[in-house]
Amino acid sequence: MQNNLTLYANSKEAHFKMLYSAFDIVNNINEKIAELSSSTGDNNLSMYEIERLKNAKNELLRKRIRFIQFSAMLPYKQEKVLEMRCEKGMSWKSIATALQLGVATVKQIFNQIETDAEKYGGIF
Repeated sequence: MQNNLTLYANSKEAHFKMLYSAFDIVNNINEKIAELSSSTGDNNLSMYEIERLKNAKNELLRKRIRFIQFSAMLPYKQEKVLEMRCEKGMSWKSIATALQLGVATVKQIFNQIETDAEKYGGIF
């Protein structure tokens, strides 16, 4: 799962989207752990895989908590741009219209959020 989490690092926007859906991912991990726990295959391999999944789940939850702390500190417009783009999946134009801003301004705000998140640390 760590490799899956790393894949999101290639796109900060995709990483933000993943963090918004963290609890769905955690539920999927829990289902996989339950499935492996009840399987009758190679016990050592299953135990290794279960431990790896638990570590990935804990890492994801740590990043989600850090993300919540970060987004709580954002000014209103930045928070709305992040939410509209990554949680609601809105287009740049729709966000700009909703916030009564230009598309270039909305993209600039999002780029600033990415920069600020990197500086904040513990999210990517």
